[in-house]
Amino acid sequence: MEHNELRVYYSSTFFNSGDLQKFAIQYLAKLPTEVTCLLSRGSSGCAIASAMLAHAVYPLNHCHFRKEHDNVHYEDYAGDYHKSNICAIVDDLIETGETLKKMMDDAKERDISVKYVLVGHIHNDDRNTEIVNKCREFGIQIIEVEKDENGNRIKEGRYCK
Repeated sequence: MEHNELRVYYSSTFFNSGDLQKFAIQYLAKLPTEVTCLLSRGSSGCAIASAMLAHAVYPLNHCHFRKEHDNVHYEDYAGDYHKSNICAIVDDLIETGETLKKMMDDAKERDISVKYVLVGHIHNDDRNTEIVNKCREFGIQIIEVEKDENGNRIKEGRYCK
């Protein structure tokens, strides 16, 4: 799929319960078992993380950092995290890297250690090269959920029809 097709696909997929459950199971299959807390920002990340909680077979927490305009409850986050948690950021894609940068800032501000980033797709863009390199520099492993261990796109994955 082309980049614009992916964006359109995102606008409907996480609002379909069957698709959302399928993706949550795919994400859980790639989630390292040491992870105890999922971190999200935005509606797609929150939807994926919430569905992952429903399908998890071991205790898992979720902390959602709200975007500035979503601060409806006078808090900038919802959920539970502890500094001792091993955390993974969960999102649908890295398009420009801005959401991931903000998530890393939010985690750093609260002294939360992020060890993994799970995404369905990373858009090939110079800005993303920068954020991917920054993750590597800080020892954060990026797991592209719809790729196999050799980096090949999984045929039954979200973007391959």
